[in-house]
Amino acid sequence: MGGGAELRPVTTRPGPGLRIARLVTEVTAPAVLVSLLILTVSWHSARRPGEGLVWGLLATLVVTGIPFAYIVGGVRRGRLTDHHVGRREQRRAPLLVGLAAVAGGLAVLAVLGGPRPLLALAVAGMVGS
Repeated sequence: MGGGAELRPVTTRPGPGLRIARLVTEVTAPAVLVSLLILTVSWHSARRPGEGLVWGLLATLVVTGIPFAYIVGGVRRGRLTDHHVGRREQRRAPLLVGLAAVAGGLAVLAVLGGPRPLLALAVAGMVGS
């Protein structure tokens, strides 16, 4: 048969521009920015720094941790294409899980006597969703 060249898949590594863009995308993702905002607000609104850290970690777990864990699980099961939930038709369930997590977290924070600015932030996040 023919002595043609063997076809090989072309694999290229992303250049520095694409790597920087991906890094910026991950660092500025909503879950990261909201987590930093929650920790900052709780740190500044608590009576003692250690107390602020505890409130911030609790709120971060509920407000961003639970929804993000749901999304990662959806990606692993093949129900979601990526952790950014880039396809609009896949966003309903993660949004509802996020709203439920924030509502539940808000209730827990209120019952436990969380700092008012942190409660206000959780309400704003829920309303803004």
